[in-house]
Amino acid sequence: MNGTKGRLRWFWVPMLMAALLAGCGGGSVSGESGTAQISLTDAPSTEESFDNVLITVKEVWFHKSDAAGPGEAGWLKYPLTVPKIVDLAHLVDGAVSQILDRTLPVGNYQQIRILLADTNDDSFLSPYNNEVITGGLTFPLRIPAPVHGIALIGGFRITDGGTLRLAIDFDIGHDVVKVTRNGQTEYILKPRLRYFDLDDAGAIRGQIDAAARSAGFNFVFKAEQKSDDGSRYVVKRFTGIRADNTFLLSFLPPGTYDVLLRGRGVETVIVRGVPVVRGSTTNLGPAVSMPAGTEFTANTTTNPTGAWVNFHQTLDNAVTGVPEAPYEIRFRHVDPFTGSFHAPIALSNGPIRFGTYNSGNAISFQAITPTEWAGGNAGFTAVADALLFRPTPFVPFDNTSAGPVFGGRMDVMAGTVPHTASGTISSFLGRSMTLDGNIIFVVHKGLVVDAYRNLNVPMQFGPGMNAAYATQPLPGGFPGAFYGIDGLGWSVSPPTFAVGIPGLADLRTGNDTTADFVMLKIF
Repeated sequence: MNGTKGRLRWFWVPMLMAALLAGCGGGSVSGESGTAQISLTDAPSTEESFDNVLITVKEVWFHKSDAAGPGEAGWLKYPLTVPKIVDLAHLVDGAVSQILDRTLPVGNYQQIRILLADTNDDSFLSPYNNEVITGGLTFPLRIPAPVHGIALIGGFRITDGGTLRLAIDFDIGHDVVKVTRNGQTEYILKPRLRYFDLDDAGAIRGQIDAAARSAGFNFVFKAEQKSDDGSRYVVKRFTGIRADNTFLLSFLPPGTYDVLLRGRGVETVIVRGVPVVRGSTTNLGPAVSMPAGTEFTANTTTNPTGAWVNFHQTLDNAVTGVPEAPYEIRFRHVDPFTGSFHAPIALSNGPIRFGTYNSGNAISFQAITPTEWAGGNAGFTAVADALLFRPTPFVPFDNTSAGPVFGGRMDVMAGTVPHTASGTISSFLGRSMTLDGNIIFVVHKGLVVDAYRNLNVPMQFGPGMNAAYATQPLPGGFPGAFYGIDGLGWSVSPPTFAVGIPGLADLRTGNDTTADFVMLKIF
């Protein structure tokens, strides 16, 4: 399926799913109202190299409850007159692409959903409505359960006569995940959306020296702040490098940040205490040196397979003189097909170069050995995390091991109860079909939570012939416990490919044993 080729158009599928999910439409707005201007942005790093990452936006939904499922009442739904194709790979240095400029009733909204066109249809973009182009080749970008939308949770206030200017941030450097299906390369979108108020933001500009640029590659620059509980640093915004060796961390809410500079083949640098003021750009100072360094590689396995892994290192407080918390050095989603990284991740063998912001003047750096080093061996701690599950404890490992070991399946997060989804898989209109391989996706608010792969037991469909599935325990027992159930299936001979018409599992009050969905044969 690599490259460009003719596609079967099946316009009726989106229409069918729209009818099944029909709720409160956009309609006209009366009474007090304001304007919502919604844009998309991205801060592409060189973590992965893409020529283009194209998505097709069809609708934007709003709801005043963060717990509302896609089929519940109360949604304000705004289909775009013409679906908008956005190239996320080119939204750099603060560039945005507006997808909606609409009048909304005054109120406090807590959920926005972005609905993308189905990848397997080419109604708006050929050969795929959502696609990755790299090295001159075009690959499908899968969006599991697209009819349910990708949710952004937050507080969005529409005031009478006011304008909300919001930028929704995708993260293609991390959330466009490479997978291999039946020997063929594809990509899956695992979006963890963030948002920025365009009227309440500043930026940080920095530069690395020419020697660092020559020594390293895949540079990533991060603005980090301590988590609310002070236990770790979390990334608020990141970006990649420009052709002139500069970088720009844009859309940062006012505050103080630590800037982490890292890359492949160079040592990590941290600049502490960089202020950001609304409407202005803070200059980090003269070009920063990043000494050449060596690396080791690591891999791991997680359960559920919708997880991601953060790699941390901590400065030595005996050197800095203040209490320290772990910084996020690297991050990666696991392959939802396998629960492991598609390829091992590279981690630095070197110390951290640490300095304090000096009002735009030259910064003095010192080399600090992270506290995670064990017996002189370069080391990290790793945390596996997944939506609605409890993060694992910090797991230490060093460059003498294969990577962190997380053990069994993560526990569901506090306030939720383990429930399962199960049901019947049927073929569209009962048509005959045999699938030698398949994968079932469990999706919450647009993010893959878990996936189940079956390569050895064929699924046969036809009149009176269906298949069954059942998930492992999922977080349930809370108001927003809705999950999309979607799938892909394939056979080598005869060549067959099928996609899911997603079902919806309701785990708010218990197990859902009727979360059925349909497989549609594309060829």
